[in-house]
Amino acid sequence: MKYLQKKLDDLHRNAHVYIIKTNDNKFVISIPQIHWSTELNALDEFEQKVNHLILSLNFHMYDGDSKALARRISEWTNIKEL
Repeated sequence: MKYLQKKLDDLHRNAHVYIIKTNDNKFVISIPQIHWSTELNALDEFEQKVNHLILSLNFHMYDGDSKALARRISEWTNIKEL
């Protein structure tokens, strides 16, 4: 299992995104400051990940750009460290 932590400045809460890649090719992604988490298939196409994240984030974000955040998180799932 691999783990990545990134800081988000655009939520204006010193929020962190935690991304865990499991041994069965899934990502568990969470932002504790907004009480949000989701699971993605690591083998999904980039746009599939973005769309899943947008739908999930829309229920938890009252301010901020969920589309931009979804794209950024999807980009982080492609980092070689994971």
